[in-house]
Amino acid sequence: MCMMKKVVIAGLAVAVGVAVLAWISPPLFDWIVHQGKAVQQGMEDSIPLEQRIDVLQGKLKDIEKNKAKYFDQAAKLKDEVTGLNATVAKMTKDTDAQWQAMQTLRTDLDTQKVSFTYKGEPYSNRAAAQRKLKQELDSYETAEKSLAAMKEQLEAKSQAWDAAHEQLGNLEGQNAEMEARLAQMRAELEKVKAREAQAGLPAEDNERASLKAEMDEVEKKIQHRETVLDLHAEFDKGHADAPADKPAEADVLKRFDQKAAEKDGTKTEVAGHNAN
Repeated sequence: MCMMKKVVIAGLAVAVGVAVLAWISPPLFDWIVHQGKAVQQGMEDSIPLEQRIDVLQGKLKDIEKNKAKYFDQAAKLKDEVTGLNATVAKMTKDTDAQWQAMQTLRTDLDTQKVSFTYKGEPYSNRAAAQRKLKQELDSYETAEKSLAAMKEQLEAKSQAWDAAHEQLGNLEGQNAEMEARLAQMRAELEKVKAREAQAGLPAEDNERASLKAEMDEVEKKIQHRETVLDLHAEFDKGHADAPADKPAEADVLKRFDQKAAEKDGTKTEVAGHNAN
């Protein structure tokens, strides 16, 4: 019990930590999730295809072994339909009898009788008989609604039973179809391996293929970052990698002439001071 509590507490701590990480740093959380998916995908890719087919074959055999449950489910549905049929039949008979008895009382109320009988019970006056008729009519309407609901339930169960019965008929065919598909997959895999051998190409194992896929992904990321830098260099003049604008030739000449004029003016001023 103590160990179970520790496991539960540890699981809660991990869940809380993941939730806090997702709130504090969504990008880091997304990266961790991505890495987890990559690891899972890598583990799945590392399973040889032959073994994957064997696993599928085993699952199909388990389904075939458990087909008894389909018969059990269908049998339960059939029993339910049988029981509902009996219930609906009894309710129909009871409501019909109740209606016939009410019809007799209603006919008697149209006469000049002063005493009445309903289902063997005497009623000494017309008012009492009318009250009884009202009670029976209310009861009949309630029973009528219950009967309608029971008929709907019977219809639904009957449809479910028909579907289950049809499924039992197709069960063997579906299993045989999947068995044939697995056999075809195994044969196709053998053909591919034979062609690889004839071409002198080593069969690429899944671990190497997974590694190559990861390398391709890293190369794409590097290329992406390089493209980003190139775009910055082209459009973002304030970026560190952006090359300085090369002055046009006319601008350079103008700047040079201005500087020369400034220098000449300075020399002239100096020469004039010296003459004085």
